[in-house]
Amino acid sequence: MMNALNILPSYTEYFHLTSATIALNSGIVWIGAIVGSIALAKVPDIIGRKPSIFYAALIAILGSGIQAASQNIAMFLVARFILGLGIGGTYVAVPLLIAETLPTKYRSLGLGAFTDLYYVGGLLSAGEGSSHIALHISLERKLTSISKASLTAPPRWLRPGPGACLPSCRSFLLSYR
Repeated sequence: MMNALNILPSYTEYFHLTSATIALNSGIVWIGAIVGSIALAKVPDIIGRKPSIFYAALIAILGSGIQAASQNIAMFLVARFILGLGIGGTYVAVPLLIAETLPTKYRSLGLGAFTDLYYVGGLLSAGEGSSHIALHISLERKLTSISKASLTAPPRWLRPGPGACLPSCRSFLLSYR
């Protein structure tokens, strides 16, 4: 989704992005995931699998909320890092829970599905974001001829699509099932 967002003129102008900050916007979430997976590696053994998924999902939801409310590039980057911490926590806890709860016969299928479908969900989310962003770019180009000063609605990229928080909310709800 960040690649689609990085081409949006109102987004790049609002944050005054350079090529370095654009790259950092995309990469900081992975840095957070690395730090989160290392820092939270022992948490499932200490508090349990389900509670650790619950807290990792809370961290990811917090990061998503701060990201949506970001007013400057520093706030946006910190939010992306926090989001990565939550993602890293789920990378550690969810495979353990799947491996422990599925029967041996279906364990490899369940772990493979988790690994593969995580990225399928990311692709679907990126497709949803890209379609909204493409529509916004075409409307923005048409409205530029009218008057940019007359636009009072917040930019489209500040309003996430309906599927943006589904992975974190799903983990949050399934952790105490």
